[in-house]
Amino acid sequence: MYETHVDIPTDYSGCILTENFALELKRKVIRCILCYQEAENIGNPAMQYLSAWKEKEKIIWYEFVGKQFRRLLMCDRGKEAEVFRDSIIERRVYKYDDLDHEVQQEALDSTGLMKVRKQLRTESKTTGFTEAVYKVSLKAGGNIWLKDQAVVEFYPEDHISLSLGCLTTVTKEIDQIEQNRRHSRPTSRIL
Repeated sequence: MYETHVDIPTDYSGCILTENFALELKRKVIRCILCYQEAENIGNPAMQYLSAWKEKEKIIWYEFVGKQFRRLLMCDRGKEAEVFRDSIIERRVYKYDDLDHEVQQEALDSTGLMKVRKQLRTESKTTGFTEAVYKVSLKAGGNIWLKDQAVVEFYPEDHISLSLGCLTTVTKEIDQIEQNRRHSRPTSRIL
């Protein structure tokens, strides 16, 4: 039996707090929202978010989106997940390889990302963590690179996964990597 009473924040646009989910999950969502709001109040530069998805469904939604992230996306409350998904140009993951411990880059464009979303969710549920870098097209013009780091928790009673994360801007760093890559390529000489 689900106990459903929790105090819902006035600017809430998720669904866990208003639908028939376990009290444990609802309390976790409330605690996260309160902590993220407090982090914003003290000036934390990270863009916090709390996203969720049901185990057998394709849709990811946000239970909380920080003010900075919403300003960046330039969208109405409740539309953030759709706008963010549609603005992704590329996703990169950096991993150490097993042989010589060099960093390897795995990149997916938006089409490739759509094809492996289910696999990525399963992987993050298994590991309890996700980390990636996204190239995002901004409505205001231009592109930005965002590093996404999140802890993923699974609530089996509700078949819900929560992603407790934050985004940080890493555009300068990626631009520098790209610049170094271009300058390190051998140039051909015309004789």
